[in-house]
Amino acid sequence: MITTSHLTVGQGVDAHLHRLSTLKRISIDETYPALLDGLDYNEYAKTGISLLHCSENITLSSSGTRSSYRCKKKVCLTCSEINASKEAKKLAIMTDELDEDLSSGKVVMVKLSLNVGENSTTSTLPLHIKVLNKTFTAVKASFSKEIVGYLKAVEISAPDLSSGELNPHIHAGILIDPSKGAGDFCTRFKKKWIKQVRKLLAKEGHRQQVEPYAQQVEELWDQTGADALSWLKYCTKGALTGIAKLFRQAPTHNLNSKPDIQPTAKLDNQDTSLQPDPNNLLIPLNTDLWCTLHTTLKGKKSYTFGGRLRELHSNATETLKTEKQANVTEPPAPQKQYRWSWAKKTYIPAEEWDAHTDRRARFFLLSSISYLRPLPRNIYRAIQDISEANTLSDKERIKRWAKTGSLPSKHKMEGRT
Repeated sequence: MITTSHLTVGQGVDAHLHRLSTLKRISIDETYPALLDGLDYNEYAKTGISLLHCSENITLSSSGTRSSYRCKKKVCLTCSEINASKEAKKLAIMTDELDEDLSSGKVVMVKLSLNVGENSTTSTLPLHIKVLNKTFTAVKASFSKEIVGYLKAVEISAPDLSSGELNPHIHAGILIDPSKGAGDFCTRFKKKWIKQVRKLLAKEGHRQQVEPYAQQVEELWDQTGADALSWLKYCTKGALTGIAKLFRQAPTHNLNSKPDIQPTAKLDNQDTSLQPDPNNLLIPLNTDLWCTLHTTLKGKKSYTFGGRLRELHSNATETLKTEKQANVTEPPAPQKQYRWSWAKKTYIPAEEWDAHTDRRARFFLLSSISYLRPLPRNIYRAIQDISEANTLSDKERIKRWAKTGSLPSKHKMEGRT
């Protein structure tokens, strides 16, 4: 079991549970079908399938939130929320020591919000993420005598769902030693950032104007532990929080509904009655977006600590481990178990969960073991309604359709199930 956050029952639990429900619903209604549309089954569909099983059973208690299984995928919004809660607990432990450093004047915290000067598309997103990370590393190295600690986090947001534009950027908190600096750190850092971004983009054949006003480098308003904690929590809120906010407002797709296709019983090479209208697909969205986010973020850390902040973060981690070991012999804290209801699309108390109404729909499992592109998947769902007795044979025929472009008749596939 995985302890993820510190919550007091009755205080903040409802809001936390509501966020988890909302984000898991987005993962199921948006991320999963988009990844299943990806052309590479091993690369995309398996990741989408893992989202279905992620955090189906959770337990909330005063000691934290536990999940029976987490997929830990970068595109999983549920895991992102859990990780953010986990980091918030560690950052809270760091506050006292950080406040002492800031109040004594040993260090000064600078907050940064930086980008590459323009919005990205799904084709340029990997390049821009690469430039962001390389630029931060290079600029940080040039100020190594002044920087004594840092937290860097990558976030991807978007202006809206229809524009096709993405806004990758970096949020960071940097601790600098004022006694070693030459003054005017923020101005010098910003100039160095712009120069380095232009240099790296030019190497890739991209020449663009990087506007200084879009690069925010400034000291915290109040150099206190509480102010620093607020900014660091904002940095670790999750790489896809901005994307999730857009989907919270957008209408979701009802995957429990049947496709708008009227099949006939006859299926052969000449029959085109199963071809769906391209403008009326069951899931007409964002395959490129989620597949690109998956491949871009896979294997990369959402945030990194360094220097003094890494030291404080490591100490906080050890403190939590010590507290956990010390509480082993104590009576278990009151807890509440929840299970995901596929009918209601929300978490409900475990005792109210009914296997007949709240379990996963049949086609979720069947889709999970099939190599099906967008059009074949819609055809397959139509076939389910008219030929359940010959499911394996129909799956084989659709796989052949996906590879060759022709749908063989049933008598040609006899003996292959």
